[in-house]
Amino acid sequence: MQRPELIEPLGLFEILARLCADMDVQVAVQISRCLAKAIDYDRTSGHELAKLLMQRNELMIRRAMADVLTRLFRRLGDDALPFYNQLKEDSDPDILAVVSTTSADLRFLNANMWVENLVELSKHELPIVRRNLVPSLREYFVKFPDDRHKLLPVMWQDGDEVVRTRMRELLIKMADISSTQFSSRITDLNQHGCDLSALWRLMDARCEGSAQAWKNWLSGEGDMPTTTETMLHVSTMEAPETLPKLTEALETLDKELDFHD
Repeated sequence: MQRPELIEPLGLFEILARLCADMDVQVAVQISRCLAKAIDYDRTSGHELAKLLMQRNELMIRRAMADVLTRLFRRLGDDALPFYNQLKEDSDPDILAVVSTTSADLRFLNANMWVENLVELSKHELPIVRRNLVPSLREYFVKFPDDRHKLLPVMWQDGDEVVRTRMRELLIKMADISSTQFSSRITDLNQHGCDLSALWRLMDARCEGSAQAWKNWLSGEGDMPTTTETMLHVSTMEAPETLPKLTEALETLDKELDFHD
């Protein structure tokens, strides 16, 4: 694939198609790693190679296909969904861990489908799957600030301590950026009977008295604490007419990495 001018004269796609069925699984694994370049050169033929590899049942090949799933989404779009859905039903924990991370790519294809997957995976039996969803919640709250699907209460009450820790960190960052959004989230959590004691301790460790201020607001005994609302850039996936100064771009990047990375 490094020499595109030789692909057709050598009949490379026909050779790769035969090798997809090779008894040596390492051969198929190596082919999975060149799928992106194959699709870039010939979308149809590259897609067919991916289909052939997805028909293999060997664990190493299934893991290899999970590893390249994001690249396939970027090049095949909706046509990669059958691969995602097949791997999502796999029994291997490593594959499921990768797929749960890759689920974030669905938001670029169909926002409703992305959210449906978040809801589904938030109840998955494997803790690693649920852990990998937490970064996606940042984008979820940008798109659905009202948390209409009530993902936060579900994830907050997760039995896995790593998930709960990451959720607390997410809320802390939210409190730093938007008191309005944070107030909505803790109101939901409070109404669902979620235990907020660990969150309060973490808030006080960062800023003494901040937790009590929010407790007073929740009980109706005080005003809502405020933060300086920050307008965060939301990509339109199009090139801008003018570029910002480097210092401004770096400042925006720092803010986005803090909460909306």
